[in-house]
Amino acid sequence: MHSTLVHPTLAQEALSAALQSCRRQTLALVKDLNADTLSTQAHPDFSPIGWHLGHIAYTESLWIVEHLAGLPRSFLEWDKLFAADVLPKAERQNLPVLEILLAYLETVREQTLLILSCKGCNEAEQLWHWLIQHESQHAETISMVLAMHRLQQKDVSLSAQAIVSKSSSTPEMVFVESGDFFQGCDAPEAIDNERPAHAVSTLSYWIDRTPVTCAKYQQFIEAGGYHTEKWWSPAGWQWQQQKQAIKPLYWSQNESFNNTFVCGVSWYDAEAFARFVG
Repeated sequence: MHSTLVHPTLAQEALSAALQSCRRQTLALVKDLNADTLSTQAHPDFSPIGWHLGHIAYTESLWIVEHLAGLPRSFLEWDKLFAADVLPKAERQNLPVLEILLAYLETVREQTLLILSCKGCNEAEQLWHWLIQHESQHAETISMVLAMHRLQQKDVSLSAQAIVSKSSSTPEMVFVESGDFFQGCDAPEAIDNERPAHAVSTLSYWIDRTPVTCAKYQQFIEAGGYHTEKWWSPAGWQWQQQKQAIKPLYWSQNESFNNTFVCGVSWYDAEAFARFVG
């Protein structure tokens, strides 16, 4: 690298700290992960956890080392494996072991931080923030895949007592007056689908104080909600008939989930449920 090292600016220091904080959280997710959990698909819609780690390093190298700094990249032999648009998800399970993936992440990160500290290589602030967002999104997916593995292993000890609903002790709904607000963001850390900031007007509406629990959603299922057309919009009913849906995706009958927040609902599921509860 031929750039000249300079005293880092506050912006550079903040970006460096954010990058390293994000990485610490990513690494904490995969600490001591076994080989099967690392490389096996938990669901056909999701890549294995190890692929996400490699993809984080590949993307960082591609956009920072090659495109931003104009430097040659290492590990080119893994481009086909870790690019997002080459292999289907089912073919992403033949992966390096965790130690090698962690070394890949560390090697690329050392290059990245050096580039950030070099004169003329820190002007693309939005790209740097996008890089943090990108890793954060894949870390979130890793968390989801880990949860799927635990469910498949019947490990429901993490039945989310920390996130149980408190709705039983608070009024169920609050009324929100109509009004105007600004949606979106134009700051450098905003990603493309958050731009531009723009004025939005809303009508008055009611909203639950807390997310809907599985127990509450179970009432909709048991009342025949998935077989009662009146709760569904025309497009929603057409979707239900095509999918023959009878419950949300990833639904579990395990009672330990009753007070946790329902997930895996589509827009049409949520719309029908909202009509059902009025």
